[in-house]
Amino acid sequence: MDDALRIYRGAASNRRGLRLAANNDPSAPDQWKNAYATTLNQPGGQVKVENAMRSLENAYVQARDKFKKSYLAYLSLPIEADAHATGGRVQKYLGFDYAPERMEFLDDD
Repeated sequence: MDDALRIYRGAASNRRGLRLAANNDPSAPDQWKNAYATTLNQPGGQVKVENAMRSLENAYVQARDKFKKSYLAYLSLPIEADAHATGGRVQKYLGFDYAPERMEFLDDD
C-alpha cells in the first residue's frame, strides 16, 4: 500500500503542477513553470502541452484507483477490520460519523 500511496501522491503532484503552470498561477512550482513555457514555445507546443496534460491526468486516475483498491484491501485485513470496528464504536459514542471506507484524504486534489 505504501508504494501505491507514493505513486498516487507523485501523480497528483505532477498533475497539480502542470495545471497550476498552465493557469499561470504564481504558486506553481518553478520546474513546472519552466517546462510549460519551454514546451509552449516549441513548434507544436500547444499540442504537446495538451498531450502532456492528458497523459498526467490518465496517470493520476490510474494511480488513484490503484491506491483506493489497495486501501480497501488493507481495511479488509482481519486486524484492521477489528481496529476500525473498535475505533468506529468510539467515534460513534463520541457523536462522530464513522465510515473508514470514505477516504476523504483523496478529496483534496
